[in-house]
Amino acid sequence: KRCLVVGGLALGLSHLGVALFYGLSLRVQTSPSLAWGAVICIYLFTLSFASTWGPIAWVYQSEIFPLRVRAKGQALGTMSNWVWNAIIAKISPLLLANIGFYTYVIFGCMGIIMCLFVLFFVPETKGRSLEEMDEVFGYNSSSSSSSSADVYDAASSSSSLLLSSPSSSSAMTTTTHSNSKMMIMGDEYQPLVS
Repeated sequence: KRCLVVGGLALGLSHLGVALFYGLSLRVQTSPSLAWGAVICIYLFTLSFASTWGPIAWVYQSEIFPLRVRAKGQALGTMSNWVWNAIIAKISPLLLANIGFYTYVIFGCMGIIMCLFVLFFVPETKGRSLEEMDEVFGYNSSSSSSSSADVYDAASSSSSLLLSSPSSSSAMTTTTHSNSKMMIMGDEYQPLVS
């Protein structure tokens, strides 16, 4: 969480720095060194993004969904990431052509909003196991027939079973469980060999 807060603040401030130096270099034509300030701020943005929001967003989205919907949640998170990347890539040249360096003010404000959003609305996940994520995010795992606890219980039991999906005859996974049936990801699996 701390990396996301610091990263959002650094992203916002570096964009605001680009806007400041770029805007000043346009107004004060006699000092080209102001444009170098914008270049340095772009490097700071790249460094900040590559060490905070870039990788942490991928890790965070893999932690926050309950086990039964984790794959679908990550797929939607990845799709959302790429859709918003495409939108930003499409509108940024239009913004730069129409409002100039104020584009960076918009991006800077968004970075500050990201920082505040994480600070006030994103729970801390550091030091928590995947099994604890359900309670961190308020998911009631007792109401579901398939939870991370079911899979954990299956992995910690004593007898080994080769399991097959009801929809196919091929073996899918080897695990341990004391019952003849078990629930994984909402599907019932029957033992082939016990």
